[in-house]
Formats: sequence, C-alpha cells, structure tokens
Amino acid sequence: YQNELVRNETSGEEEAEAPPFYKLVSLRDPRQHLYSQFRHCAYSAWGKDMARIFPRGGDSLQDFELWLDSFWDFTSNTAITQKDSIEYHCYNPSNMQTRALTTYKKAPAFSWNSPYPAEPDYEVALQLYWEFDWVGIVEFFHESKCLLYYRILLSNENVVGQQLSTITDYIQQTCTCTPQTTVEKKIQYGSKSDYTKTPTIVIPSPTLHLEDIHYAHEVAGKTSPLEGIVAPALLQHKMDRLTQVDQRLYQTALTQFLQEMAWLESQLDRRVLCDAVLEAHEK
Repeated sequence: YQNELVRNETSGEEEAEAPPFYKLVSLRDPRQHLYSQFRHCAYSAWGKDMARIFPRGGDSLQDFELWLDSFWDFTSNTAITQKDSIEYHCYNPSNMQTRALTTYKKAPAFSWNSPYPAEPDYEVALQLYWEFDWVGIVEFFHESKCLLYYRILLSNENVVGQQLSTITDYIQQTCTCTPQTTVEKKIQYGSKSDYTKTPTIVIPSPTLHLEDIHYAHEVAGKTSPLEGIVAPALLQHKMDRLTQVDQRLYQTALTQFLQEMAWLESQLDRRVLCDAVLEAHEK
C-alpha cells in the first residue's frame, strides 16, 4: 500500500520522484479469523445475500463446525475438493492468510477461486512475510500502530509540519502505559463500502483527539469474537487443522512483533505493551 501519511512533496521544477511505497499487512490469530469469517457469512447482510445456502441452524458453534467440515475431511485428513464440496459462495477458511500472501489470483479469500492449495507452502509464505516493511498484529492493534509511527519518524525525512506533530503526539501521548490521552474506539456497522473506508485521525487544536474506527461487517449485537467461548476439544482441533500454515506464520509474526516491541520500549525508555493488554490477550 502507498502510505499517504509520508508522501513526498515535489517542487515541480524537476522531474517528480515517485512517492515512497510501503508494503504493510496485518495478521490475525487464525482461530479468531476463522470465527470472524463464519459470522460474516452467516449473519451479515452481505453474507446472507451471497451465501443463501449456509449453516444457520441456530447454535453458532454447531453451525460453525458444519461449515468447517465442508472444507476438510477430518477422517481422512485431506482437503475436500471443489467438485465434492457444498457451494456456499462465501469465504474458503483454509489457511486464508497464507493463501492471500502466496497467490496473485483475484479475491483469493473466496470459496472457489481455484486452483490453489488448501495448504500453501510455508517457506514461500515466510519469504513473502519478510518482504513486508511492517507487519501488524490485529490483537495488538494500538501497539502495532505505535511501532509503525515510530519507524516512520526514523526512516522518512519528509514527515514535516502537521504530519510530524500528529505522529509525535500520538507516540508521546498514547504509546505508554500511563497515557496522557485516550484513543476513542468506535464500532460502525454498515455495508461493505462503509467498513472498507480508511479510518482517519481527527486532531482539533490544541487537544489531540484520536479515533480508532472499527468498521464491523456484522449487524449490531451479532458481532462476537471467540473470546469467552469454550469450544470443544474436537472443534479446536478442526480449527487448528484448517489453519495449520496460518498458525505457523502467525506464531512467527507474533514472536517478531514482541521482539520489535521490546526494541521500541528501549528506544522510548518506557513500557508500551502494558500488563493489562497482555493479561487480556492471555485470557
């Protein structure tokens, strides 16, 4: 993605240089990602329109397991082919994140954009992972932003004026365990065009005001993360088997993220990844 925040300004007198481009990506806990895909297909207006044949029997976990069973034969431990599958017209949950990294096909997330393997080559995915300039972790969204903003300050001399003030204030006031201001979190529900909008930071002077806007793709009251839900052992096994390659890449990314956070805290000489956040994640 082109990072609009640090775009070069050109004088017009000389041949303009292309703006800097940064390859950015966020990875999510594969179990959480699976459950989010299911709920989007099952309950959102978009999902109900696209996936008119879908497990919606009433018990979310049972419906969730039926959906997983449509993509993997857990008896023979093999992927179910397109020919033998139920056509849901929605997401294919098999290692979606590593499939998205390793295929150039349009919309690789969806069910039948074949052929591509249900289990991508981990080494290929890992090589592509290391080519990104920044990899955020969804479960540590704010802390990932702190890391990104600090690296922008260090690496781009074109961050000036209001942009520089915005980034500096964000780091100083919120990237700490004793924040001087809070980042307001909002959830907005709506159509696909709504939740794909880029969140903006609003900064009225002289007080820094920040918003993290989560564009949810489910109706209010229906969105629900997997936290607090005790999934049966067999269901947990199925989730992990369907995301085996994603799990490996996520663990690599999480380990690297924690190392980079330790570096950031040493640079700022204060905690950024706070105990309360870590405790919530462990739960």
